[in-house]
Amino acid sequence: MNNWLSRSIKPQEPVHHALLSRCQIGVGFVISFAVLSFYNLLQTAVVVLYSQWLGGGVSLGGFDGNLLTLVIGVSTPIALLVIWQVSRLQIYEAPVHFGWCRFSLARLMFWLVVLAGFILSYPYIAQWFDQPAVNDFVIQVVSSSNYLALTALAVVLLAPVFEEVFFRGYLISVWQQTSLGAWGSILLTSLIWSLIHFQYDVFEISVIFVFGLILGMARIHSGSIWVPLIMHCVFNGVTLVLVMSHLNQGN
Repeated sequence: MNNWLSRSIKPQEPVHHALLSRCQIGVGFVISFAVLSFYNLLQTAVVVLYSQWLGGGVSLGGFDGNLLTLVIGVSTPIALLVIWQVSRLQIYEAPVHFGWCRFSLARLMFWLVVLAGFILSYPYIAQWFDQPAVNDFVIQVVSSSNYLALTALAVVLLAPVFEEVFFRGYLISVWQQTSLGAWGSILLTSLIWSLIHFQYDVFEISVIFVFGLILGMARIHSGSIWVPLIMHCVFNGVTLVLVMSHLNQGN
């Protein structure tokens, strides 16, 4: 495993100088904070405007399916444009490579099998920790959406695209060049990615962290961002189907 984790996911050489390495790690943190803060402010602005349009009937903490769909649909394209512009800045020793390249079908199938094992084991892990198998937040989003097809598009495609492009594309490319290496970049991006899902509890954030590790390893192993992106979309799609099934059984 160490062999494929040590493979470079971009053509440039890693930063060997200790000071440059630490600076690049720090710059990555600053960029992460700036981009995620902008993304959060953008989403908040959409919520506020939506609330005013409805006459103040929506609270910042009261996401329903319609609002979540609107927030993701508006903020994701703008955030992707910002990430692209940031990646063009000459602030690193080597250019940023997101990993938009061809991948091995065999490696995709391997990681889809890993994903299947992760999904199938989740109910047993949740039961072990006395947690519900179906997330309450997702149930709220699906049950309150009047435009389920658009909500599915936002949750299954748009949200994973932003998260994979930024975390497994931009940040892993930047941090793997430093002394963090492959494992360090995977751990750090997974930690930050899990912590931004503050709408969930500690158990679910921990599960997201583990899922982030899997996505990060898939990114390094395949050398392409397409593999973790497909995995992320499949995972969200399966979750949506399970929630809809749960709601239909309840009715």
